[in-house]
Amino acid sequence: MNVRESIFAAIFFLLLLSTGCGRLYRVTPLPKEPVRTIISAPVNGLEVAATALDGDRSLEQFEANLPMAGVLAVEVVIANRAKMPISLESVQYTLVDPGGQTTTRLTPELALRRVMKFYGNRIYQIDAHRDTLADYHKIALLERGVVESGRETRGVLFFAISRQAPLLSGFSLAVRVDGQTVSLPLDKTP
Repeated sequence: MNVRESIFAAIFFLLLLSTGCGRLYRVTPLPKEPVRTIISAPVNGLEVAATALDGDRSLEQFEANLPMAGVLAVEVVIANRAKMPISLESVQYTLVDPGGQTTTRLTPELALRRVMKFYGNRIYQIDAHRDTLADYHKIALLERGVVESGRETRGVLFFAISRQAPLLSGFSLAVRVDGQTVSLPLDKTP
């Protein structure tokens, strides 16, 4: 390859990187109505519902098969049935795998990084990455703030799972509030 061809290839590559889509993956907002499979009995006035997003639902939501990438996304709804506001900082979440082991909770950054690694995204626009990460944050469950009496909040939590567990059966979400724990079985979405 001569110098002229090298310069042309470099310019073409730079043009390719400077154009293109605005996101790595299209992340859709959560549906207006949450999919509620199992709702816990109120614990200190807090009622929790959770649903694991299987491969098909994660493809619809994130334009990527998260379980195949080693990420389980769990849609969580928190409803405050108490008379006082409940601080979200006092709520802790743990995913328990079918063998009874707890798994690592992932930040939206780490979840996206796992997805990008699985799909082989090595060259991308910085803006596309930033916008996709912002979309992950938009649908993530808030960790700070309060849920006022009679109100609810919802969002997605991300957990690390084995890539060999695509069936998503036997997982449960343990939710701890002020020293009390409730466990919700997570079945894939109906």
